[in-house]
Amino acid sequence: MEDTCVGDKCWFYMLIKELIGDSKVSPDVHFCPFYVEMVWTPQAIGEKTQEAKIVKDCANKRSLLTLLNDIHPRLTGVQKSNEEMRNQTSITAGIFNRLFEDAAKISLEKRGIKTIEQN
Repeated sequence: MEDTCVGDKCWFYMLIKELIGDSKVSPDVHFCPFYVEMVWTPQAIGEKTQEAKIVKDCANKRSLLTLLNDIHPRLTGVQKSNEEMRNQTSITAGIFNRLFEDAAKISLEKRGIKTIEQN
């Protein structure tokens, strides 16, 4: 896992600093409402243990990444389903068009009217 917080380069942090103005107090990045620190401890493999890792996250970015990870496969499935429905619809429309053309030819033949193909 990588840090998603960019610290002083964060647009939201810069906005807060700008809103505070020229006061002597400069807000620290840790006071950003989206700043989250998580401690992540990897599982030990055999007897080899690893140190805990501190991940500094921007809650907005991490939430967006998680959301994209969850929603992308669903959107892909919906797109595939829509394509299958479109293909079935075009096949059905083709069948109906041929049915109506054949019905029109039969109707014209019963009335004794010759079509262009028959001339």
